[in-house]
Amino acid sequence: MTRLPRPLRSAALGGALALGLVAAPLTSAGATPTPDPSVTPTATPTPSAAAPTTAPSTSPASPSGARAADPAPTVLPDATIAEGGLSPVLLDPVRLDAGTTAPVPIALRVDAARPDLVGTVALEAPAGSTFVAADTAAGWWRPGGDETWRRDASLDLRGGSVGGGATRASFTLDTSGFAAGHADGDELRFDLAVATPLDAEPDDSELTWSAVGAGGAGGAFEVQGATYTVTEPAPSAAPVMTVPARVADGYTADAPYTFRGTGRPLAPLTVLNTKGLPLGSTSVLPDGTWSWTRPNMGTYEWSLVFVQDAGTPRERETRLLGFVPAQGPQIAVTTPDAAQLARGYVPDAPFTFRGTGRPGALVGVTNLSGFRLGEARVGPEGTWSWTRADMGSYLWSMAFVQDEGTYRPSSTMVRGFAPAVDAPRLTTPSASQIVAGYPVYTAYTFAGTGKPGALIDVLNTKGLQLGRAVVAPDGTWSWRIGTLQAFTWSIDFVQERGTDGELVAPLRGFAPRG
Repeated sequence: MTRLPRPLRSAALGGALALGLVAAPLTSAGATPTPDPSVTPTATPTPSAAAPTTAPSTSPASPSGARAADPAPTVLPDATIAEGGLSPVLLDPVRLDAGTTAPVPIALRVDAARPDLVGTVALEAPAGSTFVAADTAAGWWRPGGDETWRRDASLDLRGGSVGGGATRASFTLDTSGFAAGHADGDELRFDLAVATPLDAEPDDSELTWSAVGAGGAGGAFEVQGATYTVTEPAPSAAPVMTVPARVADGYTADAPYTFRGTGRPLAPLTVLNTKGLPLGSTSVLPDGTWSWTRPNMGTYEWSLVFVQDAGTPRERETRLLGFVPAQGPQIAVTTPDAAQLARGYVPDAPFTFRGTGRPGALVGVTNLSGFRLGEARVGPEGTWSWTRADMGSYLWSMAFVQDEGTYRPSSTMVRGFAPAVDAPRLTTPSASQIVAGYPVYTAYTFAGTGKPGALIDVLNTKGLQLGRAVVAPDGTWSWRIGTLQAFTWSIDFVQERGTDGELVAPLRGFAPRG
C-alpha cells in the first residue's frame, strides 16, 4: 500500500481544512469507543486524479493545534485506485492523543447500485501508532445525502488480523447479510481501533486503506483511500513532590537529602534554584516516580524549581520554597518547675537546673544582661543539667540558650526565682567547717534552721534515708549521727519531702579532717 509522502500529507490536511471540506471539529480521539451516530464525520467524495482540486494559498491552523499547511497551493489527495463502482470518502481528520486508544473511521461510497461487497480490506496505521488486535471492526451506513450514520452489525468487517508490529491490519469484507443491498450513493463506514503510545510526538499522518473484491454479484472492485490523523502529545500534569511531605519538617543539616515525587513517565526533570541556576537533573521512571539526591544540603534555606519536559510544549513545574534545616527538639527547663519557681530556692546553697533539648547541643546560661554564668551539654538521651554552686539570696532571672550563634538557636527563660521563705538551711557544719573537715570515728551533730514544725529527712545522694529531724517552734533543727566513718559525705536535708513545699539544703564534699 502506498503512503502519501509527508509534504503531500501535510498539504492535503491543510487543503481540506482551507477548502471547508472538513466542516466539523476534529473528532476526539478519546471520546467514546464507538462514535455517536449523531456526530457525523463530514464526507467529501475524493476528486479524480484527472481533475485535481486546488486550495487557496493559505490555510488556518488545525483546531487541534497542528501545524498550518504550507503557504504554497495545496492539492487534495485522491484515490490511487477507484474501480468497480466504488470511491473513497474523505472524512474529518481524527485527533490521536498520545497514551490513548481511539476509533479511526474509513469510508467508501457506492457509485453504482450493487447487492453486496465481498472482498478484503487491508490497512496501514498512522505513523507512530498501531492497530489494536480485534476480530471485528464496527460497520455503519447511510443513504446518499443523509447526514446520519446507522449502525448495522451485518456490515462489520470480520476475521481481523494484525502484522508488521501491529502497523498493518486486514479484515474480510462481506456485506451479503445486509438485506437492503447497496443503492447508488450509499456510504459505508468502518471504525478501526488505533493505539497511540504515550511518548508519541506531535505529527500529522493518515490511516491508509484499500478494499479489493475479486467478483461476486456486484462484480470486481478495488478502491483505496485514507483518513487523516493529527497526533497530539500526552497531556502533561505538573510533577508532584512527595518527599518532603511537609516543608515544615525540614532536613538534616550537612547531610544528603533525596527529593521524591511523581510525574509523566520517562519525562526529563531539571532541578533549578529560583534564580534559574541548574542544580541537577533526573528522569521520571516508567512507573511515574522520580528521585533526585542533593549530596550535601548544608544549612541553607532552599527554594527549588523542579521542571518537567523543560523547553517543550509539555513543560510543567513544581516549586519547593523555604526548605530549612530541621530544628530538632527545642530547649526547655524542667527544674525548677512552676511550683518550685513559686516557692523559691534554698539560699546560700547549690541549686541544679535541669531540662531537655537537642542531643549534643551546647546550652549557654546567662543573666539578662548577657553575662555568661555557665554552660551544659545536652546528653544523648536529650537531657541536661547545670548547677549553680551558691545561689546566694538573689532574685534570679536567667536565659538558657541552645545552639547559640548557629542557624537554629532556641532559648527559654527562668524569671523571678527568689529565696524561699522558711527554707531549710544548714548551719552546722558551716562553710569554714566544711573546708576544715571532721574528726573521723566520732559522733557528729548536724544542725540548721527551717520552717517550724516541718520534717527534715536526711538522705544520701542515692536516696537512702539516714535519719529524720523535726524543726522546733523556734525554727531550729538538729540531727546526730553516732559515728562519722572516714567517707567524703554528701547529704541532702529535705524539708517537707514529697510535698509541693519540698525544699533541699544540700551538703557536699564533707571530708575527714587533715
